[in-house]
Amino acid sequence: MGLKVVFINATQHELTQEQKDAIKPFVERLVGDGGDVEVTITNLKDELPELYNQLSNIPYGTNTQPLIESLINKVVEIGDRYNASLTLIHFPIGSPRFMFEVAMVYAYLFRDGSIGDVYPIFSHTERKVVEEKLDDGSMKKVSVFKFNGYEIPLIENWIARN
Repeated sequence: MGLKVVFINATQHELTQEQKDAIKPFVERLVGDGGDVEVTITNLKDELPELYNQLSNIPYGTNTQPLIESLINKVVEIGDRYNASLTLIHFPIGSPRFMFEVAMVYAYLFRDGSIGDVYPIFSHTERKVVEEKLDDGSMKKVSVFKFNGYEIPLIENWIARN
């Protein structure tokens, strides 16, 4: 029996086919054991729409601790429900401050072993700004994001722990 992975997309964007196709090779590189990998992709907005909406629109000055605790607990529950041996949560979502706080809490829980096999991952993209002159003489700027791959923070710690 191979490795069962649940990939939870928490971003505000649907995954492109390129991103979907890159998940399994990313996991295979991560675990490095050459075994079968079964990946289930789900979206936070489908699994937990109320929490997803809260995280997508965090007002200035919000105490984010309850949101962080809820997110981490729910992600663990989703992994358990899918009977996953590895759960990946694909960020970002929310404000930069929220992401920083999630990272700090995650690092603490990771070190004490209480988070289990749940790992935050991020898409790495190359941003290109394309300028287009419009008929009325004004300029239109469009940001184009090119997917480069997935990254996981604290990879050395993950490898050392497994």
